[in-house]
Amino acid sequence: KAIGQEATGPVKSGGLTRAAIALIGGGAVLCILALLAGDGPDRFGFAYLWGFAFVWAIVVGSLFFVALQHITHSVWSVVIRRVAEMFAAPMWVLALFFVPVVLFAVFYDRFSLFPWMDPAVVEGDHILEGKQPYLNLTFFAIRAAVFFLCWIGFTRFFVRQSIAQDGNAGTVDTAGARRTLLMRKVSAPCMLVFALTV
Repeated sequence: KAIGQEATGPVKSGGLTRAAIALIGGGAVLCILALLAGDGPDRFGFAYLWGFAFVWAIVVGSLFFVALQHITHSVWSVVIRRVAEMFAAPMWVLALFFVPVVLFAVFYDRFSLFPWMDPAVVEGDHILEGKQPYLNLTFFAIRAAVFFLCWIGFTRFFVRQSIAQDGNAGTVDTAGARRTLLMRKVSAPCMLVFALTV
């Protein structure tokens, strides 16, 4: 459409959707084939963890950027802050993608991703034996759940407040100013939790 011309209906993306579904299906088939190969589980586990960490760094880094802008009262960043909020918004999806990482720890004998899960490796290693209260499956899973709940909570808070502010754009809105102050107050504990969890 030309600039200034109104859209007459929803944008059709059927071809794009079909291509995305085909790529996801192809990726799933390749993952299954990789798992069935001789050293496939090890390679798959490391590749998955690397890919997860890459996406996680972007998503959680975006949450940090949003909180940083609020804690420093950066008014100039409102336009790019919206982009960071949308990058951080799928934090809950990332929590679902962390479930296979926990499964890699559960099936440590198939995926050699976490050597501290193997009792044979830990036995006789005084350093790993001393870290057992921290490096064990139960505490690993609990930590991950608590960390993701914190990140999801802060992300939802900032995104919801931001969207509520945008709903009243162009009007004299004392509620919008209150939301700004609230986000600035919440950003301080968010930064503290971020430092302790990341």
